Amino acid sequence: MAGREPARLAPGAPARLNLLDLASEWVVDREHLASRSHNCPFHGWRLKGRPRASVVGGAVHRSGPPGPARPA
Repeated sequence: MAGREPARLAPGAPARLNLLDLASEWVVDREHLASRSHNCPFHGWRLKGRPRASVVGGAVHRSGPPGPARPA
């Protein structure tokens, strides 16, 4: 892994986790993505699952939907 130790869950080890909501359904809308590009091959696709938060080094970073949620 390019000289880096693989991530692991252990007491005293820095946390590196991604928390996912696997039940959340949504439709990709290029107008509400973080990218400035409007060339999105997934526009209009119905997807299931969304990232909700990441934990890096003990700090929690919440992620919400990229813009107004469009129900699936």
